[in-house]
Amino acid sequence: FGWMTGAGFCFGNYSNDPYDILIKNFIIIPYAKIGMVKEKINQDSNLNTSESPKSVAHSEYHIYLLFSDCITIISKITNNIVHTEAHKGNILNIFYDRTKNCIWMHSAKNVYQLTIENEDRDIWKAHLEKQNFELALQHCENKKLPFLKKVARLYANHIYNNKLYEKAAEMYAKSDEKFEEVALKFLMNQQYSALKGN
Repeated sequence: FGWMTGAGFCFGNYSNDPYDILIKNFIIIPYAKIGMVKEKINQDSNLNTSESPKSVAHSEYHIYLLFSDCITIISKITNNIVHTEAHKGNILNIFYDRTKNCIWMHSAKNVYQLTIENEDRDIWKAHLEKQNFELALQHCENKKLPFLKKVARLYANHIYNNKLYEKAAEMYAKSDEKFEEVALKFLMNQQYSALKGN
């Protein structure tokens, strides 16, 4: 679900339990846009969080905010602005079509279609940015991405730094880290049992 509130755009998932009337997991992302100059993004402008959007739509990974002069796309994972597209100011409303995976927009006279392609292309990077290593790894596995071993190495380093040595050894086995470097790392910390498990 998603809905516009005074504090920002609120989204989350309903519980699978039909008797659970509370929504426990939701996120509120403040409305934000990058200032537009002559229909181009001014990279030096500060974010404008005072203006409320005219309309909001959201897909699986992104939120689309319709402002008077532009459409701002925000990542649901990182809460960062990923793209801003200027328009002539005549767009009245936007709507996400889940069946066609596109955004419909309309003015007083016209209807426009914004096609969404490869929306999940960099989702693994977004999960890494938030240090959601398991979600990044799961995404790479599900999509059969070539970044799986890289993500496993970063995850293994994170686990190793948290001194969970046996779990780190298992993750290093899935990564592209050289065996000699992994072995030396464990030997220097006298983690022989974890090294045997690997």
